[in-house]
Amino acid sequence: MTMRTVNLQKGDHAFVFRYAPGCEGKVVTEIMCLARDSRSSLDWLDAAKLGFQVTQRAASDFNDAICPFLDAATDPSTPKFS
Repeated sequence: MTMRTVNLQKGDHAFVFRYAPGCEGKVVTEIMCLARDSRSSLDWLDAAKLGFQVTQRAASDFNDAICPFLDAATDPSTPKFS
């Protein structure tokens, strides 16, 4: 199974989150919970940085998945259906 990883180094502490594709919402929710927790050194700026990493990775995965279809749609040698 493919796993994704996002991380943030803050001082001596490393925040590392591993998640399966399709579970982006769950990992962002957990990051938000840590930012909300006063016992955690992860703040909202850190959460935004990690959330951005998750979003960028998801966008990249989507782009990789859709590109073959876009390439075929713009290829003049691809038969067109009417």
